[in-house]
Amino acid sequence: MGVISGKDLAVNGVSTVSRWKIEVPGEPAEYIASGSQSAVGRQAGIRDWRGIYTQFATQPDAWPGAALTFAGSIDESVGASGTGIIDGVRIVWEQEKASKIRVDTFFSANGDLTLGDAVATDAGPPTPVTSKGKILKLDDVEVTDISEMSLYIFRRNIKYSGSSTPGYYKRVAGDWDAQVEWKQYTDTPSGLAEPFDVVAVKMYTTDTLFYLIEYVVIDLLDDFGADHMSDKPVGAHVRGSFSGFSGTNTGEITAPDSTEVWPE
Repeated sequence: MGVISGKDLAVNGVSTVSRWKIEVPGEPAEYIASGSQSAVGRQAGIRDWRGIYTQFATQPDAWPGAALTFAGSIDESVGASGTGIIDGVRIVWEQEKASKIRVDTFFSANGDLTLGDAVATDAGPPTPVTSKGKILKLDDVEVTDISEMSLYIFRRNIKYSGSSTPGYYKRVAGDWDAQVEWKQYTDTPSGLAEPFDVVAVKMYTTDTLFYLIEYVVIDLLDDFGADHMSDKPVGAHVRGSFSGFSGTNTGEITAPDSTEVWPE
């Protein structure tokens, strides 16, 4: 075995990938019986795997619930490959750092994983977009002084293993959900979103394009207060969770390119 840097990593022709990681947990089958002398015995059980890749982009290449033929390469020829399903995508803006908008794609097993040959080639030159100046709106009113924000869209995928999948897990697509978070600086406590506020959220990727999450129920307001010893202004952290409905109204999750993520 040798040592390499990972500078030639690639994932399935996905553009502008900065990292990929795989985790392979095993679930040994345990037993204790009259002849085991008060010790636990273990044998091979069900194998699982899951992973993440991060790219500098404003939208994912595929949405939760989609099938994924994963090939992650560490040097364009070897790495890991397997059939999976996308569990969730997280879009992250860091306005205070002027970082590039990034997308984390989370996936897990829908078949077995192979460590070894994995041919993957990058899709092309980087085309990152800055977080600087990107805004958040609640019910079409801008929330000022956002320092960072994120949107996590996911499905509650269901795993199973049976006689046709001996030794490894597969999954089927589950129900849709989403979560929104942001940090802001403020001198107006009365203007902060509070638990059980129901709002339509717009998170901008350009001056005119945005994610629309309708509706969001605020479920957490924290980290609000003042600290003489801090080098940060007064601010707060707010989190909300998706609700497909508000009263008799049906909401939506729509991407910046007008893709209607939900309803499907």
